[in-house]
Amino acid sequence: MLTRAALMRAMLTAEDCARARQLEWRRKRANTMHPGMTAEARKKARKQAEGNASIPARVALWTSLETLLKSDNAVTGRVELSTRGSGEGSGRVVSVHRRKEIQAHVTSLPMLLLDAIMQVAIVRHYLPRLEVLAEIRVQAPHQRLHQIIGGWGKTSLSPHGKATVSENNRRIGRLAELRDFVALNGGQNPLVVTYEDIEDRFRRLPGVETAHFNAIAGLDVHRDVRTLFVIGRPLPSPEDVRMLALELTGKPLALAASQTEMRGARGPDGRGIGIKVRVYADPDFEMVRAAITDAEVAQAIGRARGVNRTADNPVDVFLFADVVLTLTVAGVARWAEVCPDPIARMWARGSVLLSATDAAAAWPDLFPTPEAARKALHRGEAKGHFPDISLRYITAVRSKSE
Repeated sequence: MLTRAALMRAMLTAEDCARARQLEWRRKRANTMHPGMTAEARKKARKQAEGNASIPARVALWTSLETLLKSDNAVTGRVELSTRGSGEGSGRVVSVHRRKEIQAHVTSLPMLLLDAIMQVAIVRHYLPRLEVLAEIRVQAPHQRLHQIIGGWGKTSLSPHGKATVSENNRRIGRLAELRDFVALNGGQNPLVVTYEDIEDRFRRLPGVETAHFNAIAGLDVHRDVRTLFVIGRPLPSPEDVRMLALELTGKPLALAASQTEMRGARGPDGRGIGIKVRVYADPDFEMVRAAITDAEVAQAIGRARGVNRTADNPVDVFLFADVVLTLTVAGVARWAEVCPDPIARMWARGSVLLSATDAAAAWPDLFPTPEAARKALHRGEAKGHFPDISLRYITAVRSKSE
C-alpha cells in the first residue's frame, strides 16, 4: 500500500496532484471523429484518440494521492504498488482501486429506497446520510423453506478438467442424485436455480425450468412455480472479496481468509437452528461476502414470489446451501437424511424394475452389479416400497399415453 510519508519524502504536494489531474484531462482528444469521414480518416482519428482510454485511470491516481495528502491517514488502500511478472520479465505496477460515485446533485436530493435485500453497509459508502426507517420481516405463510446443508459449493458439484477422474466421477454422481431428487419432488412446474456450469444437467428433465445465479434478479416469469430448488450459492474468492472491499472503502486491507462460524437460522417456532457458514471476521470483507452470497440466494428464492402465495397456490423451496438468511425455515437436514435411495431413484427415472439383473442392466450407476441391485430391492421391500408401486407405475404410464 502507498503511504503518506512516501509521498512527502518525494516532496509531492496536494496542489501538485490537483495540477497533474488538470493536465491529464487536457490531454484528452475530443471530436476527432465525425459523420462522413473516409475509412482512412477514421483510422487516423482513432489513432489520435487512443490515449483517451488511459486518462480516467491516471486522473483517479492523482485524485487518490491528493486525497491522501490532504488527510491525516498514514496509508491508503486506493493505490497499491506491486510487482508482476510476464513472459517478457517483471515490472512494477500501480493499481488504483476506485469506485464510481453518485453525482452530488443527485445525493443532495431526498430519496426513498425500497429494497428487500439492500446491503445497508455498502449503500452508505455511496449515500452516507442514509437512514433506515424500518426493518421489515416479510411474512410468507404459504412458502415452506426446506434447507439441506453439507457442502454444495461449486467445486463440490461442477466437474472440472483439473480435478481427478475419481473426483469428477463423485461430482457427476452427486449431480445425478440431485437430478433424481428434483424429479421426485418437483411436482408441477418446478424451477431449478444453480450454477451456470451445471444448469444444463437439470434442464434435461421434462417440464423443469432452469436459471443460474447472477442472471435472475428482478425476473417475474417464475412467480407461479410450485416447487423451487436453489442448489449452491455464489462464493467469491478471498482475493476477489479483498479487491471489492478496497474499491468500496479505500482502506488498506490485507488479504484475509474466511472461516466457519455457527449461526442460527430461524425455525418456525422462532428458535434458532444451528448452521455452519463460511464468513469473514473482518466486517468490510464480510460486508462484501454477504452482498454476493446471501443476497443472491435470497434473490433466487424471491423468484417464486413467496409473499404473494395463498393457500390455493403454495410453494415449496428446497435450499441446498450452507447459508443463514432472514427467512424462516421449515426444517434443516443433511443430504444423507433426504437423499433418495436407489429404489426411489428408479421411480424418479420412470420405472421400477423388480428383476435384479434387469435393474443392474438398465441403471448401472445405481446398481454396479446384479447382486447390488438384489440387496437394494430387498431393502426396498423391507421399507414397504413395493405394495403400491405397480399401481403408481401403471397410472403414470396410462396418463402419459393419454
